[in-house]
Amino acid sequence: MIKNIIFDIGNVLLKFEPKKYLKKLFDDQEIEDLLFKEIFKSEEWLMLDKGSINEYEATSIFINRIPARETDINLCMSNWKSILVPIKENISVLKSLHIKGYNLYILSNFHKAAYNHILDTHDFFSIFHGGAVSFEENLLKPNIEFFNILLDRYSLTPCECLFIDDTLDNITAASSIGINVIHYTGDFTLQDKINSFID
Repeated sequence: MIKNIIFDIGNVLLKFEPKKYLKKLFDDQEIEDLLFKEIFKSEEWLMLDKGSINEYEATSIFINRIPARETDINLCMSNWKSILVPIKENISVLKSLHIKGYNLYILSNFHKAAYNHILDTHDFFSIFHGGAVSFEENLLKPNIEFFNILLDRYSLTPCECLFIDDTLDNITAASSIGINVIHYTGDFTLQDKINSFID
């Protein structure tokens, strides 16, 4: 019986589409490809998620690596959080689950500054019962230890949990320790998929 539903944030509750963001900012394929690779797919982006550097330090590293693009990098980093837009239908699902009495948790790889931003911006985060976020734990999914922190912190039984994430490696990790999973691709209605577990 499912009692606890665990949500990833990016591309499950909030859209995270950096390529579209870069396209809107620059409309120049060469710059877009460069910044996508050097910022959003960089080791420093993972370090931000892990809480081992802050955004100021990361931006300095990006600029040192490609100083000719300093202005573009600063522009990109100054407002990237604007792309973290709620996926309305999934927020409705979240609120419905709250009304039905399910325990709701977050398990997400996320930067400190970005996490604080979304907490301040979106009131629906107040309905969660708790969670674990990578920058606070200094761990990243799909590390099993990260999942166990959440389970231990709230005394959750894996078979009573349903985990929703957009990344297959994270889904595989959760499933390996007995957590029920939904690999959310956006190609189906989340409510229907959740109903197959809870109805």
